[in-house]
Amino acid sequence: MEKVIPDDFDPEPKEPGRMQKFFDRLAYIVMTLVLLFLFLSFLVPGEGFLSFLAGISASSTLDDLQVDTKRGGIVTFQEDAYVQLLEIYNTEQEHEFKVCLQGERNGDDFLVTGLTVPVIYDQTVFSVHSARCPAETIIPLHSHPFRRCIPSEQDLRSQESFSRTNPESLGALMCEKDRFTFYG
Repeated sequence: MEKVIPDDFDPEPKEPGRMQKFFDRLAYIVMTLVLLFLFLSFLVPGEGFLSFLAGISASSTLDDLQVDTKRGGIVTFQEDAYVQLLEIYNTEQEHEFKVCLQGERNGDDFLVTGLTVPVIYDQTVFSVHSARCPAETIIPLHSHPFRRCIPSEQDLRSQESFSRTNPESLGALMCEKDRFTFYG
């Protein structure tokens, strides 16, 4: 039996066109980045890396004594209130702390004019148990370990409970000297 070869048959394979080369390279780069991300997320101990990334995206940094709440508002600190908060943050590095931020709310914006420290019953590196903030508190704030900026379920429940005392309040956590997450 005789083989039939079409007239336009070219035994030499054709090189892919420019567009095909571009998409092949793009696919390789994307796959490499995905694999690198997965590798790094497992290389870094525990869930820390992914928690860190989630926390960074959920939190905001202080700029000129103002912080974006990521809920459409701004929290502005009077300088003396922020200096007082920083003093507490710097001295309480071994465990979490809690403070009650006082001031005014105007729509979605908050002006922090001072703070009080409630009675602390127990504190560890991962938790703080304290007396409830006074009803006039606009932001009950507590710290989290360095760059762990995601509120826990307990944090959310505590703010939900406090919002029955002051529905105008907003929960917050401080996870670096100038990084905050607002919730509730």
